[in-house]
Amino acid sequence: MNDQDQAIVIGGGITGVTSALALADNGYKVSIIEKSAGIGGHAMQFCCKATDQCNSCGVCLAKDKIMKAASHPGIHILTNTEVIGVEGEEPHFQVEVLKTPRFIDEYKCIACSLCYQNCPKPGEAIDRPYLYSVPNAFYINKEHCLYFQKGEECTICEENCPAGAIFFDQQEERHILKASAIIVATGFEVYDARKKGYLGYGRFPEVISGLDLEQRLLMGEDTIISKSSPGGKPRVAFIQCVGSRDPHISHDYCSRVCCKYAARMAAKLKSKCDEIDLTIFYIDLQKTERDFLALVESLKENIRLVKGLPVKIEKAEDSGVTMRYENIDRGCMERESFDLVVLSVGISPSVENQSLAGLLGINIDANGFFASVDLMDSTISSRRGIFLAGTCQGPKNLIESISHGQEAALRTLALMKGLGVNNG
Repeated sequence: MNDQDQAIVIGGGITGVTSALALADNGYKVSIIEKSAGIGGHAMQFCCKATDQCNSCGVCLAKDKIMKAASHPGIHILTNTEVIGVEGEEPHFQVEVLKTPRFIDEYKCIACSLCYQNCPKPGEAIDRPYLYSVPNAFYINKEHCLYFQKGEECTICEENCPAGAIFFDQQEERHILKASAIIVATGFEVYDARKKGYLGYGRFPEVISGLDLEQRLLMGEDTIISKSSPGGKPRVAFIQCVGSRDPHISHDYCSRVCCKYAARMAAKLKSKCDEIDLTIFYIDLQKTERDFLALVESLKENIRLVKGLPVKIEKAEDSGVTMRYENIDRGCMERESFDLVVLSVGISPSVENQSLAGLLGINIDANGFFASVDLMDSTISSRRGIFLAGTCQGPKNLIESISHGQEAALRTLALMKGLGVNNG
């Protein structure tokens, strides 16, 4: 096996995992480079949106692929690792990576959580990316761990680890990986709703993000709403386009995911509690898929759709929050109270795109995503042998990201088999 038989995938989210699986299933060795402590990315934090029927959210498919990649003999997963240098040209790339210590051996850790349970600072000093993470192992955050603080040297976790998996003396490791092709699948960042101060996120517990709701549902929290409106049904509002279609923050693009996950989660909440009074506030709904269009039509009988967005959200005197908003259809300002407000936050490019683009020698677009140079094929980057996959190239939903990862793998396979794909 030489470097022409190998590929590197930068990013271990669902798109990168999909690309790696497609390459490995075709007999090529693949290294996944993931900067966090586990693969799967945002997909591992999403809940299934099925009600009494499947709503085609793609979560089950994503998690199945992630688990398959974890045990595939042709895939080498490097977590806590980032690219720090790229040399050479296709088909002889040399990629230098830096692996930071997690201080817990991922192969020895049995995920018993005794270290977490006994830690003086659980969730800060010691944690794992998510429940059933891949690899299913904890890690230590040096910045918060008392062992690394002057005069402390706490070793409670080490004393309570039955597998002997904790090593405080782990050091950084540098490696040179060789490959004939590279797939960039670094994903996206969720827009920080705190930047929209008038919405109250981070100040009012009744205002949460769509990802917060995903995680609550994933953890099986049945009591999503702790209080209800006096004498009435619990009232929930979804606010669309938070961090999307907003030229004031240079995010004038559509994130393509918010309408779909809001509608699917609204349906999920309604299936769990028919008494919930649901309202979706929107600019316009991106009804571009047949299944999603059918879902929206079915929701109209049970969910109120209001064309308009909030001007300000404030704490209510008794409970919940009060929202003042512009009702576009009526042409006036209105005010309503809600027990829970869910902000449908959009997709933002990673802040590290610029630096990684410099290392790889590829371009980024005006919005900060990696730029494709082919109008007919968005996997083609500005450098031969380097392909783009998923939301690092632009907003996509889960199913689209999986499909794009497969497309990038096909282009890579063609190049590696010498079929003359030109991406330069």
